Amino acid sequence: MDTTDGNVEYVLRKGKRTSASFLRRECLNPSATEPSRQLLPQICCVVFDVRKSIADWDTIDWISWMIAGGTTPDEFAVEVKKYDNATKCGLVWTANFVAYRCRTCGISPCMSLCADCFKKGNHDGHDFNMFRSQAGGACDCGDDSVMKEQGFCVYHGSKSQYDVPLPPDDLLCVATAIMPRVIQRLIMHLRKNNIDAMDESDVYIKDLLLKLTEMGAAMRAVLSQALTDPNYYSSLALGCDNSDTERADLMVQLNDNYNSAKRSMAHFRVPVDSDEFKLVSNIISFQNELIHKTFLEELLFWTIVYEFPQKLVCFLLNMLPDERYKEAFAQTFVYHYSRISIMLCHSRGVERSSRSKDNQNDILSNCVVHVSVQLFSNEELATKLCQTTQLLYVIVISLKYPIEGCAHETEDMSGILMSNPMQDPKKNAHNVVRCDHQILKEHWYWPIVSDLNNVLTHRPVAQMFMNDCALLDLWLELIMAFQGMNLNHRELSEHVEYENNAYYSAFSAELEICATPMWTLICHLKDSESAEQCIQIIKHVMHWLNTWFELIAFDKDDIPNPMQSTFHIPLHRYLSVFIQHAVSYQNVTLEHILPSEESLKQLLAHPLQTLVSFYEILCGLWVRNGVQIKGQAMTYIQCHFCNSMVDSDLFLIQQVATHVDSDWFIQTVFERFHVWDCLSLSITDTSAYKGFLESEQILPMLESALTHIATLLSVHNNLGMTEEQVTRKEMVALLAMGDKTHSQLLDLLPEKCGTQSSQNAYFESTLNRIAEFKSPNVEVGGSLVQGQFYPKAEVWTNEYDPIHVLLRAVHRRDYQSSMDRFAQFARQSGKFKASSQPWPPFHIPPPVDSNKFVDPRKLLHSKVLHGIIFTILYKAVYCHEMPDQILALTIYLLDMAIRFPSPVSSSNESMPMPVPVPNEVHDLQFSEWFASNWIMSSLITPVKSVKLPERRASLDGAVEEMDIDQHSDDSPQEDQFMSDEDEQPYEVHSPATSEPGEARSLESSVQRPQLPTVSVPLALLPPPNSTTALVPLHLESRQMTANTNVIHSSDRSRLVSSDTVPETGVTNASDDMSVVASSIGPARLRSRTHRLRPVRSTDQRMVLLSRRRLGRVFDSTSNQSARMELSPTSMCANPHLGVNELIRALPPSADVSLPINETIISLLIRLHSKLSGRPDSYKPTKSDQSVDNRVGDGPFFIEQLLNQFIQLNVTGEDIINDIRSKIWTKQTPENQSFDNNCPKSEDLDREERRRKARERQQKLMAEFASKQKAFMKNIENEINCNDCNDEHMAGKSTDTSSADSSPSLLESKEYECVICGQSGPTTNNQLFGQVVLLQSTSVLGHSCVGDTNPKLANSEEEVVSLQNVQTLAKFMEERIDEMDNYFDKNSWLNSFNIGWVGGVHVQSCGHYLHIDCHKSYMQSLRGVQQVHNRYGIEQGEYSCPLCRQMANSVLPINPSMGEIGAIVKCRPNDINAVALEIRHLLCNVSHPDSEFLKLLGNAVEDLTKATGPQYRNIRVSPSHQSLFLFLCSITRTNLEADLLMKMSQSSACGAKKSCFVPLFHVLALNAKVVITTPYDNLWCQLTGLTAEQNNLSLTTIEKEVPLFLRDVSSLLIQIFYALPLNVDKAYFTTVVQTLMNLRLMQALAQLSALMTESQRIQLKEHSLETHNTYIRDFNVLTIQLAFIIDHLECSSLYHNLDDETHTMKNKFWSDSELEDAVINLCLPFLRLASMLSHHLYSESLPTLSDNKNEEFNSLVRFLSLGPMSSNNCNQHNSLTNCLNWTCEQPKQLVRTWCQEFTNFASNSLIGARKLLRSPPLVWKRPSLLRLPALYDQLFMFYHQRQCRFCSKVPKDPSICLICGTLVCMRENCCRSESCWEAVFHSNICGAGTAIYLACNSSTVIVIRGKRACVWGSVYLDHFGEEDRDLKRGKPLYLSEQRYWILEQQWLTHSFDHTNKRWVLHKDML
Repeated sequence: MDTTDGNVEYVLRKGKRTSASFLRRECLNPSATEPSRQLLPQICCVVFDVRKSIADWDTIDWISWMIAGGTTPDEFAVEVKKYDNATKCGLVWTANFVAYRCRTCGISPCMSLCADCFKKGNHDGHDFNMFRSQAGGACDCGDDSVMKEQGFCVYHGSKSQYDVPLPPDDLLCVATAIMPRVIQRLIMHLRKNNIDAMDESDVYIKDLLLKLTEMGAAMRAVLSQALTDPNYYSSLALGCDNSDTERADLMVQLNDNYNSAKRSMAHFRVPVDSDEFKLVSNIISFQNELIHKTFLEELLFWTIVYEFPQKLVCFLLNMLPDERYKEAFAQTFVYHYSRISIMLCHSRGVERSSRSKDNQNDILSNCVVHVSVQLFSNEELATKLCQTTQLLYVIVISLKYPIEGCAHETEDMSGILMSNPMQDPKKNAHNVVRCDHQILKEHWYWPIVSDLNNVLTHRPVAQMFMNDCALLDLWLELIMAFQGMNLNHRELSEHVEYENNAYYSAFSAELEICATPMWTLICHLKDSESAEQCIQIIKHVMHWLNTWFELIAFDKDDIPNPMQSTFHIPLHRYLSVFIQHAVSYQNVTLEHILPSEESLKQLLAHPLQTLVSFYEILCGLWVRNGVQIKGQAMTYIQCHFCNSMVDSDLFLIQQVATHVDSDWFIQTVFERFHVWDCLSLSITDTSAYKGFLESEQILPMLESALTHIATLLSVHNNLGMTEEQVTRKEMVALLAMGDKTHSQLLDLLPEKCGTQSSQNAYFESTLNRIAEFKSPNVEVGGSLVQGQFYPKAEVWTNEYDPIHVLLRAVHRRDYQSSMDRFAQFARQSGKFKASSQPWPPFHIPPPVDSNKFVDPRKLLHSKVLHGIIFTILYKAVYCHEMPDQILALTIYLLDMAIRFPSPVSSSNESMPMPVPVPNEVHDLQFSEWFASNWIMSSLITPVKSVKLPERRASLDGAVEEMDIDQHSDDSPQEDQFMSDEDEQPYEVHSPATSEPGEARSLESSVQRPQLPTVSVPLALLPPPNSTTALVPLHLESRQMTANTNVIHSSDRSRLVSSDTVPETGVTNASDDMSVVASSIGPARLRSRTHRLRPVRSTDQRMVLLSRRRLGRVFDSTSNQSARMELSPTSMCANPHLGVNELIRALPPSADVSLPINETIISLLIRLHSKLSGRPDSYKPTKSDQSVDNRVGDGPFFIEQLLNQFIQLNVTGEDIINDIRSKIWTKQTPENQSFDNNCPKSEDLDREERRRKARERQQKLMAEFASKQKAFMKNIENEINCNDCNDEHMAGKSTDTSSADSSPSLLESKEYECVICGQSGPTTNNQLFGQVVLLQSTSVLGHSCVGDTNPKLANSEEEVVSLQNVQTLAKFMEERIDEMDNYFDKNSWLNSFNIGWVGGVHVQSCGHYLHIDCHKSYMQSLRGVQQVHNRYGIEQGEYSCPLCRQMANSVLPINPSMGEIGAIVKCRPNDINAVALEIRHLLCNVSHPDSEFLKLLGNAVEDLTKATGPQYRNIRVSPSHQSLFLFLCSITRTNLEADLLMKMSQSSACGAKKSCFVPLFHVLALNAKVVITTPYDNLWCQLTGLTAEQNNLSLTTIEKEVPLFLRDVSSLLIQIFYALPLNVDKAYFTTVVQTLMNLRLMQALAQLSALMTESQRIQLKEHSLETHNTYIRDFNVLTIQLAFIIDHLECSSLYHNLDDETHTMKNKFWSDSELEDAVINLCLPFLRLASMLSHHLYSESLPTLSDNKNEEFNSLVRFLSLGPMSSNNCNQHNSLTNCLNWTCEQPKQLVRTWCQEFTNFASNSLIGARKLLRSPPLVWKRPSLLRLPALYDQLFMFYHQRQCRFCSKVPKDPSICLICGTLVCMRENCCRSESCWEAVFHSNICGAGTAIYLACNSSTVIVIRGKRACVWGSVYLDHFGEEDRDLKRGKPLYLSEQRYWILEQQWLTHSFDHTNKRWVLHKDML
């Protein structure tokens, strides 16, 4: 032993490489001795010692060298990869990995590809998407069981590796020998069984095992052998080496840990007496004790124990390309599957995992599916597993017992079931799942259900599932546990205290556990060959439904508890779906599979209860149950659930309805909707009804019942419609509700979960046929609109189905929106011209295939339904206002009934024969009202009299309450009931009811007689051959006998005479009594909530008198139960006495026979007249062709219905004309007088009130229109003033040619305060201010040099190029450094402007307010406790009180603003004189009024605080000079910003008005205070004038900045700061002219330094040749240039200049190039001077043309530059024509300027050259970086790119679109100055403004100061739609329009106005 140990030590001391070589030779030596053979195991014992740390790097390195066998590990890996013959990629990835999925190439929906394989494959034109993996996955490239071979990349597939050789034996000999030890070391470490052990093993797995798997198929084969060989496991894992006691003890301890872990994962025990015991006992996966035989089995066991650690899972999956390993791993996974279900649903121990508790559940579930999907997606493997390991049973039982519960070794697994409280809880023996349990709430079941659905997608597996009866019963028993879950109990008294929001878990559970496997199975039942399987499933479902009925004690005659509601009946839906599929696709007849009629009625109970509950919730019956109950109703019809829930329920109800008695079904529906009793004719006032429903719920529920009937009849989605037809119908419904994007249509299209529905196959073609595309655009306010689709015109006309829309409308407003859109289309297309709203265009459904289904429209031929329709029409005509929706549905049902042939009518029977009808029918017994089910017969069958039931006491009580009203006629209470509002009754609307007041014109159009006064006696006249009528007796025409005052008993017979009722349904003109004897009809009672209004005094007396007299009639009879028959005719004389009053006037004990004498046809004619607002409105028309137009209002559809009746009935027109003649009979003169006179005063009074109301309304509208017009005119004037500047803000500008100012300019402008509303001029005592927004800006600093805008880098070379782009900000920073090195501070501070970076931009909405009002306004905002923008208010932010735009300051208006002080009346053409006046003004700078300066203090302070301190003081400490520079720079920044907006031809979003003049006044007044040196000396240097003698100010010449290096634009601003405000235009022109002279000389000096030496010599020689004309022709450009060269070359400026390297190298310039260069250098100054003139003098700015020469000439003319002769002729053929010198000898002045520069160059030649040559000739305006056209190019380069600071890959990489910098968004790794990187960069790059493109979401994020917002996306897909967070993963393309808008908002500083959803980022972005 000692010798052996010595040999081991000797070998190890040789080093890793030598030892590895030695071991390799020993392994290859076949004649090795036994000690030599034992050497390798002994070395392994040392290297793999369990006492060492598994994460020890040296140990891992030793193993790597040993496996390499003498070469380096890297060389060994390269060599092994040469023999990689794997045909599958198998790349494994973790969460957030970007992968691709191609649906065109995929066989399995789970197929995925890595980016490399996708790019190298051919997927052009395929339906693919990019996605971000949630938990991980593996590349399926090369796996032909998952994807088609056409999608393989060039490196994978069976044909790609045919020529790869096998590896030599000596290459992997050491690896083969020690690989079991490698696996054993990991196993021993995992047996420590603690969380730290897993964390330590990650290093071992990552640095060793994963690297081994990456070597390819050869090394994976070695690993597979070690993992799956039982011999290795038995000898190493189970054996124990006793040679080392310490190690042996440790191994024993680890073995104990292993056994303990196995006991803790013991399986659940099934009770022995259960049915499943035999099944479970035969399945090896459910054995209580785990027995591991290989390393792989134990490794997977520890994977489950440690809850699927990422690194270990990756190692196991990386081995899957090895087929031997894959099969062994799959069997091992199934063996441990039940333990996985326990771990998923019960352990969830945070102490076992390093994951946080918040996301642990989702991550763990995803990790499990990450593994299982790789195994079960393979059809061959899944089928084999089902055959060998009973996989289906394993999955179903693993899902069932955690839910239902069972016994367990270590813990209680009681399940999640509870007693079902449905029906009678005492009798109910059913157990149902608890929805609030964590298993359902957290979706812990999802991985198991996902695996089940995955294996069922394979047809062989699905066949096994459906053929196994035991398995079906096992599954359906599990489904039964979800039957009736989440039962709701209706609250009646108080609002529910606790709203259980777990309802969605119930919907998710039914969808995922029940519905998804159901639809997956349906996919495999494609033809009649599988019909037996479908029938078998139906039989099993019926068995378990009957079992469920028995458990809940629900007999066949029982009715569900109306106070309970559940939306979950999955067994019913299984039955419905499989019946529908069997009949539709497998040629199974309904008679063969439907149960008996009694069973069908029992099956109807719960689906119908679900639908009733749904409508009850919508009608507000469940309002006390909280918001969650409404959420259940919405989810029930939501697109992801509707196919599986509501559609299935409707189909089952349709089948029951068509196979049971129609009358029974209709009555059952209305009873279950609680409106059956409300249909009684004794209930004429809903407010008096007391029953199940509240009064306001009756009409909505009646509408719901009709809607439900219409839905059953018209929705044929499951009645033989093809998938394409269903898809089209669903898409039309979605588009009708609103315009939709492409993705919204796809997402909202109802789906059958778990299937690849063929609906998507028809999606694109259907979309092209029914919709038009609206390109993405931008709204006026700047909001972005995506590309959307809207319906074509013919779709609205022919396919819009309100019933289907109502079925799919999750929110009722969606249905109303569709109706509004339809009405808009109808009006715009001219199809509907009425002022009222059109009725819903309910379409007549096509017939159903009678070979498969029974058409549900057979319900239309039901006497009960006909009676209901009659009742609704009768009440609509006589009793009360009926909502349009109810009437529309009623007419729609009638229309369908007429069109649908009756089964009892023969084909040749076109005329219904008269049938005898009873004289009296009973109320609500509708089956006896009509003799036949045939609608054509029922339409003309009269209902003569209805026997009403004994009245309830509640009705009489309601009348008593109504009648006792003691208010007098002039009481104030009366007015509130008889106001104009009472002309239109208030309606209680259900969600689908039309708006109140629509199509309600009858009230105002039909005349109603006025009630007689008290002095008019009443008479009860029983006219002969008619029923009695209660009418007023007119005094002036009274011719009545005494017997008319009292009705004697002999006359009572007339009240009950039946002889007056016609005996047949068809009335003749000779009948004694007409069908409808009244010419007026009873007026409906006008009420606001369907309640009777309090009766007026006259009405009250009328009612009381009528009741008194009727009482005498009843008192005179001895029979207390005597019946009195009341006709509508008796109610016609007094319109206020309708059916209600006459019924209520009867004694409580009387049984009433209410005379009706109406037919459905007569009621329709009356209703047509009522809705039309005119008598006899319907005119019969007979057409040979049916009219299918569905666009119209109520009268239109009634007319269509009556025309249909005429067309189908040969005598129909005669019948209708006969009815019309009796209804609208010619009145007698007396009656005409009565009808014309009685209502006259009431109608006049009502018309007078209406006339006055209209007059008041018109007056108010006219006043409002006038104000609006004035407001718009003011806005237009302001816009015109801002754009065109025809007038100055304070008056007209002064003409430079006039000698004195216009008097109007001296007038003060008046302003209006938007807070107090007062108007007036601004004064020191009442100072006005302009609302402004101040913000820091660096936009101007991003001007760059170059011909094109810089582009975003997409390669490393482009990154370097982008970093070297020269910007204005960089140039100015370098120039300031140079200036500071060579010149005095006081001089260089006045030589340029800052503000290119961190400048202050000022913008305004144009509104004004008092300064004092602003202070009070801000104090009130700060005093509010709850303010949305608290931070902003503290910083001075506020919204403009008028337009609500953001602002943060107020600019005071100078009282003298607008007044022009013509200090000197200068000669108009004498520029020298004006220059002398300017010199005089500059000598004495006037200081402003100190009092007014104090008023400006806050504004100056706001301007100072608007930007950071680093931008206010450049290179110097704060001083007067630095403050003066800052003030000047603000003016420069705003002028440049205005120029930028003008040049980019953009306009700021929002109402932006000019605020430059008040800003200039504020800045100039404050600047005058800090001016320390008069500017007359500078003026003299510029003009050549002699300084005044009293000017003693001197400067040091050596340190003074030469004029050739000064910025003339900054000099312009400084001089005007020094001059008095409001100077004459002549002074402005002179100053600009002087500076233009200097600017041209500066340009020539710069160009001279950029020329070649030869060209300078040539120009100099040319000047010598023209020496004689040199002085005379100084204004020639080349001579000026030669003159400057001549005077600058004495300073050695040009010496060896050609040899220097510069961005613009010296070149030879042509004359045209010289001129263009000078123009380019002078244009910026001319533009700025023109903009300043535009603001100060309100002159229209000329157009800035793209042609530089044209622009230059136009600006020169605008500024009046050059000699007057040149200006007058408007010709500028030469640049020098724009010069006009203020001195007689300009060459002397230029010589002085040149000498000044040569003095500086003599001292600092390098600095002089750099400062003179460095300015670019042209600056390109700022712009955002150009982006690639395809987003994928950008994404692939940046999403894995490392940050330049932290060198890590950001989780949310974001790119600055201004400079291209990559930042770590929302991460603190790169924080600086307490700011995270994105915020910090925004301060550097944009002075607080930044625009980022978030790489992982494609969205643009804008940071503005302390706020941030998501702007939108500039990349859109093919349909113009955003893809935020890349959820869809479709290819994205750059939207040039959107990117241009983003750039314009940046350039115009409009982000604050266009984006509303800002959030405080708190420096954490």
